Amino acid sequence: MGRLMMRIYSDGFYIIVDKERGFVMSAHVITVRYEIRPERMDEFIQLIKENSEKSLAEPGCLNYEASMAGNKVFLYEKYKSEDDFKYHTTTEHFANYGEKTKDLVISKEITMYKGLK
Repeated sequence: MGRLMMRIYSDGFYIIVDKERGFVMSAHVITVRYEIRPERMDEFIQLIKENSEKSLAEPGCLNYEASMAGNKVFLYEKYKSEDDFKYHTTTEHFANYGEKTKDLVISKEITMYKGLK
């Protein structure tokens, strides 16, 4: 990486520091915490897997992964830029995923992290 230095934190978030210029760069990160209706979990898992495959094929999508504990699902998305994420929200699969999962979800909490400048 030469003059760039990467720092990775325990929550998976990272920053890249340019040691000569002193500025910090980072990806645009979105986390989603879902609580899923237990009887609909298998259906939700199938839909999130399909959405993951399509999202990862988008330009600028660096990461799209989910983990679960009981009926709770944690989704972690990472894009090169905020514009790449905005593009993601205009895709057909994004709209379809939201429509198909809305009745499966008890609650959903979305947090967006903008890249550091």
